[in-house]
Amino acid sequence: MRFFTSYFAQTSLYYSERFFSAPVRALGSRIRYHYSENYTGALVLPITDEELIAAHASPIKLLELSRENIRLHAKFRVDLFFYLLVAYYKTGLTPQLAPTVLQFGRGRHLHGKTMTQGCHSSLIPSLIDQNTLSPPQKCILSNTHFMNSLNMTVELPSWVNTWLDNRLEQNLQCRKNALKVLCHTAADEMNPIDGLEKLLHLLDQAFNQIETRLSHKENLPLVVQKSLLELTRQGTFENHWDDKKQKLNNDYIESLLMLTPFQKQQTQNSKQKLNIWHQKMSELQQEILSSKVNLDHPAVYKDRILNARDKNSGPNKTPRNLHPGASVGQLI
Repeated sequence: MRFFTSYFAQTSLYYSERFFSAPVRALGSRIRYHYSENYTGALVLPITDEELIAAHASPIKLLELSRENIRLHAKFRVDLFFYLLVAYYKTGLTPQLAPTVLQFGRGRHLHGKTMTQGCHSSLIPSLIDQNTLSPPQKCILSNTHFMNSLNMTVELPSWVNTWLDNRLEQNLQCRKNALKVLCHTAADEMNPIDGLEKLLHLLDQAFNQIETRLSHKENLPLVVQKSLLELTRQGTFENHWDDKKQKLNNDYIESLLMLTPFQKQQTQNSKQKLNIWHQKMSELQQEILSSKVNLDHPAVYKDRILNARDKNSGPNKTPRNLHPGASVGQLI
């Protein structure tokens, strides 16, 4: 997918070199992939197992090692939601939340302890669709590269999931409210740019609520709570948001839409700007919906995943449904 190749290339390829050779495994109801398989822009925490073990007892040290991943995790949450809005724009569908069954990237369990987790960056990693005349159907994103990207993760300390992400998504209902925005966009009641602005307002309110409830009584040290929240704010709003206008930064919109220098010049004319933006959103929507995964991709055939795990897992073998040396440019 052209725009995702550009979008993720600068971040994911740098961090994707890890030490795993194991094939795909099914754990519980979720299919998990190692970061080294690199089907998406998922980011590993760029530290060795030894460094992780040494820092694990100190949340402050672990925070310092995770700062950039925390910021990128928050940034991806915003970016992915915009492209999700683009995918559903004017479709007339009513998307609904569905169980999360895919996970690209997984945490590390060392010496009997959970050291890190693969944290889904997308607020909404899985959906089913319905319209007013039929029961729920599979998602329009099924078997697309973008669906895989919605299920990419960033490897982070487990307390990022338990202390912050769960509060945002569940307790403060950001996932449910994001779904409402998505439904309004699908019904053409707002465009993706307005929808993304709505999400940022919702996240800002949620961050403010979390900030008022910071406490020494939490299992996580107060200094780590404050830093984690601040890093997440930075990733969410930095270079994205114009505080004075309380609107999305124009340069950020243009980067999401992948405008060429000529198109950027044309948008100086306010009459042409909206037309160009809508044209680009239409092109991106077509690209998202038409870019399907390879028929041999493991996300398509769950039964083949289980078979490949047992039959092709020797030290010098790669499961037949994996692509050795796959890169972001090939698969996203």
